[in-house]
Amino acid sequence: MFRKTVGFVLCTAWLLSLGGLGSSASAQPEYSLTLVHDGQPTSAIVLAGRATRAAQFAALELQEHVRLITGATLPIVTNPSEAAGVHIYVGESPGTRRMGLRNDSFGVQEYLVRFLPEALVLMGHDAEDYSEVDHSNWATFPDIFSRHATAYAVYDFLERYCDVRWFRPGNLGTEYPEMQTLTVRGGEVRRCPGFSHVNSYMGIPGD
Repeated sequence: MFRKTVGFVLCTAWLLSLGGLGSSASAQPEYSLTLVHDGQPTSAIVLAGRATRAAQFAALELQEHVRLITGATLPIVTNPSEAAGVHIYVGESPGTRRMGLRNDSFGVQEYLVRFLPEALVLMGHDAEDYSEVDHSNWATFPDIFSRHATAYAVYDFLERYCDVRWFRPGNLGTEYPEMQTLTVRGGEVRRCPGFSHVNSYMGIPGD
């Protein structure tokens, strides 16, 4: 949830970086995935047992925004067999490695959004920081100058396919549709922001 400025700054850094991109949507097959049906989860977020701090944060951001849109809370699991339905792989994990996708297969801040027949991959180049994230404590969030491209993948997915928009920190500055069934359709987006790091300053005019 964007209750803390750090989360908003990470998203703002991704938005500002859209001005220069190294790659964009590719001509991959498109698939339709239902993540929530009639207010009930039909998907689960899959994290590695030892996930990067960026991946943990990204998973919590995805979970919170889907809850805002649908009212449903997607489970976060480390073993895909623990959950039925669509598997949403956030960050590197054994599942992504079986697909040939590893943290070090991406450039600096490069990320991937990939739709598959029964899965969705949201991952990118993250710093090897495995500290635990508490979504209610901004001090545990990834540093804005670290590599956290998995968070960029989640923000791109939320904006591009879920119609979420962010205008200021907090829920009052977050716009999103409300629906009981969330179905998304896409192919693949793999891109590298034009800047390695972007900062944002939230000031008051006249300060």
